[in-house]
Amino acid sequence: MAGGGTGGHLFPAIAIAQAAVQKYNAEIAFVGRKNSIESKKIPDLKWPFFSIDIQGFSRKVAMKNFTFPVKVVKSLMASRKIIKE
Repeated sequence: MAGGGTGGHLFPAIAIAQAAVQKYNAEIAFVGRKNSIESKKIPDLKWPFFSIDIQGFSRKVAMKNFTFPVKVVKSLMASRKIIKE
């Protein structure tokens, strides 16, 4: 599951994950950013949490936007590795 960044994304993802566990006995793992809301909440639920190096894209001209494409590629590769494992 990936649905973090804000509680508005994370808590619905948790609800869906809990329903999948109840109904289908699904195995759940979450992927998100280190030091984010999901990195703090998911371990409390006893689900695995994998962190990836990603950031939001700033709508203003910002230096961090220049690293965004590199982080997207790296995070896609990391996500693929997590899924394979």
